[in-house]
Amino acid sequence: YSNWLFFLNTRVSFYIIYTVFKNNEQLGIYSAASVLTEAIWIIPVALATPLYPAITAETDKNKIIRMTNEYAYSSFWLSFIAVCILILIPEFLFEMIIGKEFKGLHTFILLLSFGTLILSYAKIYWNYFQGMGLFNINAKATLISFILPLIVFLPLITTLGVHGVALMSCASYILYSILLIYYYHKETNTSWNVLLLPPFRLLPTFIL
Repeated sequence: YSNWLFFLNTRVSFYIIYTVFKNNEQLGIYSAASVLTEAIWIIPVALATPLYPAITAETDKNKIIRMTNEYAYSSFWLSFIAVCILILIPEFLFEMIIGKEFKGLHTFILLLSFGTLILSYAKIYWNYFQGMGLFNINAKATLISFILPLIVFLPLITTLGVHGVALMSCASYILYSILLIYYYHKETNTSWNVLLLPPFRLLPTFIL
C-alpha cells in the first residue's frame, strides 16, 4: 500500500498538468525533469540493498539504529553531490542531448531538487520501518504527504501554473521526509542534531 501510494504521489502531478493545463509540451518537459531528478533515488535504493536484510537479521536494536544512521548519512551526502552536479549542468547541454523543445527543463529541476534530496535521505529511514515491521508508519507518512499538499496547492494551481505543480511535488517530498524523520526520532530517540545535521559520510562506517 505504501509503495503504491508513493508511486501515485510522484505521478499525480503528471495527471494535473495533463487535465488542468492540457499542455503536452509542458508535460513532456516536466516529466523529463522528474525522471532526471528521481534518478538520484538510485543512491538510497542501492544503499538499502545490504541494509534491509541486515536490519531484518540483526537482533540488537541499538546496532540496527547505528547502522541505519550511517547509511542515512551516506545517502544524504552522496545525493547532495549528485543534486549539485545535476543543477550545475547548463540547460543548453540538456537541449543538445534531448532536444530544444525541452527549454525550461532546468527550472523544473531546480524546483524539484531540494525535495528530491531530502527524500533521498529519508528513504533510508523508510527501510528501517520496513525492516522492523512498522509498515503502518510508512503508510501513514505516505498518505499524509499525498493528501495535504493536494489540499493546499490545488486551489493555487491556476495562479502558479505548471511551476506550482512542481512546487506541490516538492512540498510532498519534503513533508514525507519530515514525517519519516519525526517518526524515526520518536521510535529510536535519535538526537535531532544528528538527524538534521547528518555527519559527512561517503560510505557508511559499517562498510569501511
